[in-house]
Amino acid sequence: MRMGEIFAVSMMVGLLVVGVIISENMKSDGGFRLWRSAVDCQERHPEWPTSACEGIADGRYTEQDVAENPAWDWETIGSGRIRVGMTSEMVEAAWGEASFINAAGHSTYDLEWACGGHLLRFSDGTLLDIVDAVAWSDSAILRAADQNAVDFENKTIGEYVFIVGRISDFNTTYDGAPYVEFDHPDYWDVIQCVFPHSSREEIGELKKGQRIVILGVGDGINLIGPEFIDCRVFAIP
Repeated sequence: MRMGEIFAVSMMVGLLVVGVIISENMKSDGGFRLWRSAVDCQERHPEWPTSACEGIADGRYTEQDVAENPAWDWETIGSGRIRVGMTSEMVEAAWGEASFINAAGHSTYDLEWACGGHLLRFSDGTLLDIVDAVAWSDSAILRAADQNAVDFENKTIGEYVFIVGRISDFNTTYDGAPYVEFDHPDYWDVIQCVFPHSSREEIGELKKGQRIVILGVGDGINLIGPEFIDCRVFAIP
C-alpha cells in the first residue's frame, strides 16, 4: 500500500473513532437526544428558526406554543434571550417561571419578577426594565461574607440582591429606620435589611420566623454582618 493510501486510511479511521467518541458522549449526557429532537422539529417545521426548535427540545415550551403564537420573536426566545418590550408570556418561554413574583409591583411597575439572576419589571404585561439582581439565601450570604469579605463587598455594594430566608428579629437604626434581621446557627454574623422610615407599618405586619424574600441594595459589612439598604418586602412565599 502506498504512503498516501496509508495516510488516507489512517485519517478515515481517526475520524471514525472521533465520531464514535463524540456520539457516545452526546448519548451519555442527553445531548444526542436533544439534538435529535431539535432536528426532528426542524424537519417538521422548516419555516421556523432553528433556535425555536432548540427551545422546544430543551423543554422550555412546546410546538403548540410556537404554532399558536407565530408573531413572537422565536429566534430570540429560542436562544434563551429576552428584551424590553416582550410580554410576560414571552419572557417565561425564554427563561422559564419566575423564582419569586411581586404582584403588587413598585412605583411605575405593576408586576415584578425575580428570574434568572435579574429583577424584571413589567407594566400592563410588557417588560419595561431588566436589572441584575442575584437571589441568595440568608445562609449563602453569610457564608460568602465569612469566606471573603472583600470579594463579597465587591460583588454586592450598590447592587440589588434578593435575600431569601426566615426573619430572626426586628430592630431600628440609631436614626429610627426599621430593619429586619436574618441569622444562622453556623455563623456569628447577622444580616441587616434596613427599610425606609416610611415602611414602619409594613414591617409591623411581619413576624419572627416568617419566610420572606426581601429586595435590598448591598451596603457592605458593618460591625455585626452584611448590611442591605433601601429594602422592601418582595414576596412572602
